[in-house]
Amino acid sequence: MFYYTYKITEKETGKFYIGARGSKKDPLLDLGIKYFSSSGSLKSIILEKGIESFIFEIIKDSYKSWKEAYDEEQSMIFDNWENPLKMNKSCYYMKKDFGIISEDSKKRISKKSLEMWADEEKASNIIKKQKESWSDERRERNREMMKSKWTEERRQSHREKLKGRTGSKKLKGIKKPEGFGEKISEKLKGVKKSEETKRKLSESRTGKIYPHLRKLSSENIKEIQEKIKNGVKTSDLSKEYNVSQMMIYRIGNGTLKP
Repeated sequence: MFYYTYKITEKETGKFYIGARGSKKDPLLDLGIKYFSSSGSLKSIILEKGIESFIFEIIKDSYKSWKEAYDEEQSMIFDNWENPLKMNKSCYYMKKDFGIISEDSKKRISKKSLEMWADEEKASNIIKKQKESWSDERRERNREMMKSKWTEERRQSHREKLKGRTGSKKLKGIKKPEGFGEKISEKLKGVKKSEETKRKLSESRTGKIYPHLRKLSSENIKEIQEKIKNGVKTSDLSKEYNVSQMMIYRIGNGTLKP
C-alpha cells in the first residue's frame, strides 16, 4: 500500500488543492490517471477544463501509514489557510474534534490553533469569511436541498421509527459517578449570588418572571397524571391546561411531581 500527499494546481489561475491518499498503485500511476482528488467541486473543474490544464504533483510518498499522510496533509492546509489561492474548504486543525490524527499532531494542532486565535486580525478575518460564505443565495439553496431530502415518505418513515420512544436510550440506566453531587456542592461553596440573581430567583419561584411555572397546581398535576394513564393525548392535555407539551411529557414520566 502507498500513502502519499499531493498538490493539484490549476495552471491558468494558480489555485491549488492539497490532499492525502492511500493507494495500492504507485502514486505516479495513480494521481492524475486514476485518481483526481476527493473534492467533488475540483473534479468537476478538471472535467470541464481538461487534465492538461492542471499540474499533478506528488509532495511525499514515503509515509508508513494513512494517519501519517493525513497529519501532514492537514498541517499543510493549515499553513496555507490564509492563502486566497487555496481550494481546500476545511481543515481539522480548525476544529475541536481532530478525528483520526495522532496524539503528537493534536499537540501541534493545539499550539497552532492558539497562535492563530491569539492574532485578533487573523481571527476576525476567519469569522468574516465564515459569515460571508453563508450568503442569502447559499441559505436558500440549503433550504431547498433539505426540502428535497425530507420527502413526505421519509417524514412518515421517521414518525414510525419514533413511535413508542420515551426518551434517550443512551442515558437509560447511566448513574452519575460516585461523589458527583459532593463535587458540585464543593465548587458552589463560597460562591455568592448577586442581589440581581437573588431577586430573579425569588420572582421566578412566585411566578412573576416565568408565569407558566405557576399555572399548574398539585391537583392539576395529579389530574394530568390520571388522564395520561387513561390514554389522553399529550397535545390535547397541552391545550386543555394551556402549557407546553414538554411539561405534560415531564409530568407523565415523573420528572414534575405534585
